[in-house]
Amino acid sequence: MPVENICVIGLGSMSMGAAQSCIRASLNTWGVDLNPAALETLRQAGTRDAQSSAARFADQLDAVLLLVVNAQQVNAILFGDDGRAAKLRPGTAVMVSSTLSAQDAQQIEQRLAKHQLLMLDAPVSGGAAKAASGEMTVMASGSEAAFTQLQPVLDAVAAKVYRVGSDIGLGSTVKIIHQLLAGVHIAVGAEAMALAALAWLQQQGCERFYFKYCSTFDSTTQGNIGPVTDALLAALGESLTVICPALPVNGRTFYQGHLFVGDRLLSDSGMRHHPVTPIHDSNLLRLMEAQATGQAGLIAAAQVDRGTEAVRQALGDLAEQGINYTVIDTLNELHLLT
Repeated sequence: MPVENICVIGLGSMSMGAAQSCIRASLNTWGVDLNPAALETLRQAGTRDAQSSAARFADQLDAVLLLVVNAQQVNAILFGDDGRAAKLRPGTAVMVSSTLSAQDAQQIEQRLAKHQLLMLDAPVSGGAAKAASGEMTVMASGSEAAFTQLQPVLDAVAAKVYRVGSDIGLGSTVKIIHQLLAGVHIAVGAEAMALAALAWLQQQGCERFYFKYCSTFDSTTQGNIGPVTDALLAALGESLTVICPALPVNGRTFYQGHLFVGDRLLSDSGMRHHPVTPIHDSNLLRLMEAQATGQAGLIAAAQVDRGTEAVRQALGDLAEQGINYTVIDTLNELHLLT
């Protein structure tokens, strides 16, 4: 029987749009998130309720939509300390729209089956704008029963639904192929776009340039941060640049050239299991040298503590040694300012 009562768990940029789309489709919609502001936003949109836990309304649901970052978060939500899967009624359909590996999707389905819950492996694309308008693209696999029950949800959140099979994992596989193909186009275009942006900025009189990348350096040894950096250096006639995606206020710091998330190495964080850019090495010197054509060097925290002149001297020394990419330890905001 098609669902009428759905809970959207994780109210981020895309899942908030999905939840609001369910409300507009006249589905009885609940929301769960740890962010009070997100909960209030959904309440104002007309949700039945929005709380930090689904415990008080789990027995009213016949569907759950999970649109969180990765398998680690999905497992924590469904099978962690709060044990949300165990609190759902048997027969409830769980639509997992996170980007997962096929193996992760299959393992989650097996664990849900122990609670007599159906799963639709249904990753999405389209971004926040398409989510807000109910026009995401869904690549889904699962049983006929799961598709039938979740059809009202699919109608509410998606403009296109590709049914890729009945086996859990096929949806996730198609999504990863989609991501990889997108990555190829991005890699091909990244250098050209960066150089075009550089030329425009130079025409406007800019003399100092920053190449922005994520504070978790979302890039593998085959990534394009290195090639784009090389292209920019060549266009500017320079041979040395600083590599520093640190953001201490958000817990992204460097020590001995290694990127940390809080008190954990990046390679020990949830990024290790990212299905598209899994991070298995937190050492940015090694990552840059694997991607790019030059050599990487380090300015350690002890040198940064000595102030701006000491860092400037260290940069000069590294330039004389033929270093092209300088990773600078950054443990706090003062280091970042230096």
